[in-house]
Amino acid sequence: MEFMQQNIDANKSQSKVSTSLAYVRVFLYMALGLAISCGISIGLPYLFLYLMSANPSAASGIYTTWIVILAISSIAQFILIFLVNSKAIRGKSVGTWVSYLLYAVCMGILMSVFFMFDLGIALPTFATAFGITCLAFLVMALIGFLTKGNLNIFANIGLGLLFGGMMLVFVNYMLMLFMPASYGVWTWMDWVITFVMLIAILLITAYDMNRFKNDLNAGAIQTDSLFVYYAFSFYCDFIYILIRIFIVLLASRR
Repeated sequence: MEFMQQNIDANKSQSKVSTSLAYVRVFLYMALGLAISCGISIGLPYLFLYLMSANPSAASGIYTTWIVILAISSIAQFILIFLVNSKAIRGKSVGTWVSYLLYAVCMGILMSVFFMFDLGIALPTFATAFGITCLAFLVMALIGFLTKGNLNIFANIGLGLLFGGMMLVFVNYMLMLFMPASYGVWTWMDWVITFVMLIAILLITAYDMNRFKNDLNAGAIQTDSLFVYYAFSFYCDFIYILIRIFIVLLASRR
């Protein structure tokens, strides 16, 4: 009887270790994507600004090249989101990894817009935004982790807010188009859109953590491709929170 109890205790201990390693694994994968995006977003402007200063006569062509790269990256992101999901479902680890890393590269290129024109303000602001984002992500992840059952209601509200935010973006664009004189660089509508989107992403972060926990406990996450898929989900949550907070801080400081 004592021997059986020892086996049960050993199995429980092994299960806890395995679960802990699963969390470490998925967050390491997430951190890799963040490192790539943040590194490119800061490094790329330095590269292009150096090239333009070193070759003033070719500055216009270099700047155009950067714009083209931005356009390609924005289009590629939509394709890569589909690829990450489809490859993960099929259990294709290499394809999921490649799609995820390419998405991180594209996101880094798009984020370079923030640093291209005012590095003096953007860099310290980005560091502050990153710290705030870490705290916000941790709080929402803990809510998702500690909540029993599921948080489908968070997902529904979050998706509803995202849709509403996109509608506000369209309305804001139309107002700027037809009433340009009444719009400045940053308007009250921009604030509304930013905070609506931020709340939506925070709710979705809690939902994603709750879903990961439930799937992990149910033994539904067995392949590396699914770990990459969840790392991609957490990466997207974090990076979108970061961008929104970064925009708020930049707007308030400028």
